[in-house]
Amino acid sequence: MANIFIREDEDPDYDVYVKDGNVVIYLDLRGKEVMYDKIIAKTDGNKIFILDSNSNRIIKIITLPTKIDPSTLTFKHKNGIFILQGNRVN
Repeated sequence: MANIFIREDEDPDYDVYVKDGNVVIYLDLRGKEVMYDKIIAKTDGNKIFILDSNSNRIIKIITLPTKIDPSTLTFKHKNGIFILQGNRVN
């Protein structure tokens, strides 16, 4: 299956890609006043919640185009760009 780009809204902070059985999100937090190592990502399968554990506030809520398995959500960051990934639920 080819890479499919999905743009659900016009939020310039993130892009969502559906590739084979995965959903990959590129989230740009550069310019936000957050400590990258204090970021937590949680999901209910339909949305991803990006939280700042220092201030206990929600930074971003991302509505997913397809359901993912919450136990497969992973994320890493480099230079203010977070890469979040989860397995699609069929």
